Amino acid sequence: MILVILVVLLYYLFPFIQVVGTSMYPTYCDQEIIFGTKLYLKSKLKKGDVVVYRTPTDNKIVIKRIVKMKKERGVLYLFCKGDNREHSYDSRNYGYISSKALVCKVINQRGRKIDNPL
Repeated sequence: MILVILVVLLYYLFPFIQVVGTSMYPTYCDQEIIFGTKLYLKSKLKKGDVVVYRTPTDNKIVIKRIVKMKKERGVLYLFCKGDNREHSYDSRNYGYISSKALVCKVINQRGRKIDNPL
């Protein structure tokens, strides 16, 4: 029972995310699996970090790189772009996102590609 609780807890705190699309190419490829963490301080986020968040326009989960940051009334706002600028729908389209929209911070540099995602 303890093992089950530990596995569920680790899965929740350190999610695996599958990249969909080419907006982060060449850093991450379509269908690649990346590893994130929900254990981070928003105050420690910095320019260059890769984050997973929900877009303000359609609530889709996306993976982008932080390129600018600003703080207003105690809330951190991030301007994020995909590494493949020509093929990325990002903050250039919908503006800054609130740090409240963050799902997790990506903590691995490279994932592993899977051929047949479930």
